[in-house]
Amino acid sequence: MDAIAKETARQPVRGPHVWDAGDFQNGEWISPFPEAASTAIRKLIDEVRAAGVRFEDYTPIPELRDGLTELGEDIRDALATGTGFSLLRGLDISDYSLDELKIVHQEMGRHIGLVTLQTADHPAMISEVTDIGDAGPKEFYYHRGGPLPFHMDPVDVVGLLCIRPALRGGLSGIVSSGALHNLLLAERPDVLDTLYRGFFHLDRHYLTEDGGRVLNDYRSPVYSDIRGDTVCTYLSEPILMTERAGLYTLTPEERDALAVFDETARRPELILDMDLQPGDFQFLNNRHVLHSRSDYEDYTDKEKARMLLRVWMTMPGWTKLPREIPFTDAELGTLPT
Repeated sequence: MDAIAKETARQPVRGPHVWDAGDFQNGEWISPFPEAASTAIRKLIDEVRAAGVRFEDYTPIPELRDGLTELGEDIRDALATGTGFSLLRGLDISDYSLDELKIVHQEMGRHIGLVTLQTADHPAMISEVTDIGDAGPKEFYYHRGGPLPFHMDPVDVVGLLCIRPALRGGLSGIVSSGALHNLLLAERPDVLDTLYRGFFHLDRHYLTEDGGRVLNDYRSPVYSDIRGDTVCTYLSEPILMTERAGLYTLTPEERDALAVFDETARRPELILDMDLQPGDFQFLNNRHVLHSRSDYEDYTDKEKARMLLRVWMTMPGWTKLPREIPFTDAELGTLPT
């Protein structure tokens, strides 16, 4: 992989998924939620209410729904061959309960791709993205408050539905990983070589018999060439956890590469900030788009606190990633390490 990686690292990434913030003006990246899709969702929830079904017992009908089918096709096109993201605004969610909105989000997901489980420890099709406070461990990003660094979710597509924004702040920032690649190529090609070589990850789902943690026996690349497609799979937490667990010591070159990657990703000219409002749907191609969250001040009342719903999707027809890239895949039955 190294020989291919170094050759690829010297080539700029091109395509509609390579963009910076200046390519978008005055919210032109926001798409209105179609009326036909709103009607389909209203019909869906009417059926759910009539049947008295809760989310944990909900089983989608095999057939796809008119109104959502067309929307799913448009989103798939934007993710696969367009900018790599889609932001939809305009669905009125004020009449729907949280339980009903979980059903809505799962239905949106299955009209785009194959909805998949998100972790082995907490199997769920829909996760609540909110600061859980002292209610449990915060090993995963979606249970923490405060700012988050740029990263991808280890699955083809992530979808967020905004239920409640924070009192102040909490912007969702996205960056084209291709544009970031090209900046690193121009300024720090040595760092790019390290990113292509990759890092050891801590396996967060496997414990030894005595409860110890395990280091993967292979490196996971941050950038890789997958059949001519430059894919970015950056998630710093399992890399840094190798040191916290006492299993590995990062080299000076590796520390520098992580720091330069994070610093470059935070350049304002790269970041498209999204101020998500109730009813907004954000879908991201994790192979081409990184996302982060700005710091925020939340409500003290938990019933008003910031909350989004998250769905993960495997995309049929997309090239499968090698074992070294820890992705969830509904077709292969794999979960990330």
